[in-house]
Amino acid sequence: MSDTSAGPDRYRSLVESCSDAIVAWGADHRVTFANPAAEHLFGRSVADLLGRPFAELMADDRRAAEAALAGAAADGEPVGEHETAVVRPDGRTVAAAAAFFPVGALGEVGAVFRDLTAWHTLSEARQASFDRQARVERLESVGRLAGGIAHDFNNLMAVVLNYASFVAQQVAGDPVAAADVEQIRDAATRAAHLTRQLLMVSRVEPLLLETLDLNETVAEVTRLLPIHEGELVELHLELSPDVPPVRTARGGLEHVLLNLITNACESMPGGGTVTVRTEVVELDGRHDALGPERPPGRYVRLSVIDTGAGMSAETADLAFEPFFSTKPKDAGLGLGLASVYGIMADAGGLVELSSEEGRGTTVHLFLPVARRDGGPDPSAAPGPEAADEACPPTVLLVEDEDAMRRLTARILRRNGFSVVEAATGSEALRLADGEPRCDLLLTDVIMPEMSGKELADRLRDRQGLLPVLFMSGYSQGALGHDGVIDPGTDLLEKPFDEQALVDRVRSILSSVPH
Repeated sequence: MSDTSAGPDRYRSLVESCSDAIVAWGADHRVTFANPAAEHLFGRSVADLLGRPFAELMADDRRAAEAALAGAAADGEPVGEHETAVVRPDGRTVAAAAAFFPVGALGEVGAVFRDLTAWHTLSEARQASFDRQARVERLESVGRLAGGIAHDFNNLMAVVLNYASFVAQQVAGDPVAAADVEQIRDAATRAAHLTRQLLMVSRVEPLLLETLDLNETVAEVTRLLPIHEGELVELHLELSPDVPPVRTARGGLEHVLLNLITNACESMPGGGTVTVRTEVVELDGRHDALGPERPPGRYVRLSVIDTGAGMSAETADLAFEPFFSTKPKDAGLGLGLASVYGIMADAGGLVELSSEEGRGTTVHLFLPVARRDGGPDPSAAPGPEAADEACPPTVLLVEDEDAMRRLTARILRRNGFSVVEAATGSEALRLADGEPRCDLLLTDVIMPEMSGKELADRLRDRQGLLPVLFMSGYSQGALGHDGVIDPGTDLLEKPFDEQALVDRVRSILSSVPH
């Protein structure tokens, strides 16, 4: 093969038309032949390849390739295909599979190289898909754990929080007792927040999606942060005026922003800058953040950028894993970024993180642009009004947990409402037949015999339009599909306080046409 004019024309034509790169070396390990396909793999013309040393064309693993080359020359036997890498003139390496074979009896060796770039790209895509699926399965495991305790736990926390509030009102004149009660309320609030984080992480509880002005939401959240007055950390807002409304969950978005900004501040104990930026971007199908379940198109990108310590590549890979944390043992549970991932996934959004040690961290959130559906403006609804003491509205309260039912009834009655209590759906249906028409159904979602949703449907079948307020610490997805709550559903999350319950009941009653 060193005489490139030798051999029958049909063999020469076959070799030169082969789509794989074919190269031959003489006994001195310099190139004696290369077909046109070798030009693409090695990034050199055939003329440039001829005469070049074998070692110059191979990447860092050239020893294994040289051993294969020498083995084929010495033994006169082909050496099976193995993975190697070739180096191009610009220093870039290309993965390839090489099979060596002897040529003639003068120590010449030929090799067939297959470019593995496309194969590696496919393998990486498959691995990314496997990684996404594994993350989903881990989050679902967390969800089963959280869901198993969330319903009962949030009922208990609601009882603790509200009875602590009752006690706080009674001991207002005793500063020591009042401080003790405040500690109880604070601990119960943090416990309830932990459960909510677990449900957000696991994506088992549907979100209530709204059309939001992102810039306005960012401004509201950042106004609550104490870092405005800090001497070390500066907060910069770069909000594009051209950002369209987005469709997402208000509470989830606020939770995400607070988590990201808090993490950014904690990464800069010596001071630095946190930048929150909004802008419109077009994502095509090649964007890394787009999984198969997210279509390309127009998104609003919300970025939180810090100048802090940053993360290594290994840490960044684990950042969204539940219970992974770089903080000290008592400083965090590793649910912050995991909950960000779960919330964004359920809201139809995407998360992308980039970080480098010593250079800071950037988290991009990609939010879907809201469709122009011409829906009613929620701000146009009438405001809450106080209950009419002469003819108080009647609330049919359905809650299977005795302590929670007694608490809720007490709150409603002390705020001027008439209350009819039921422990089950079937009892509520019997009471509804014998009582005057109720003005509002306030029901738990998960109950024995029938769910709150089934009860609401049956009562509406009997008496037509009936305002319904669901209350739940964990609805098991009974109020929504595909991770979001069904439109038009009013839900009050447990644990709630007295003011939240009364405000929601009054707001719903005031919006009903009379």
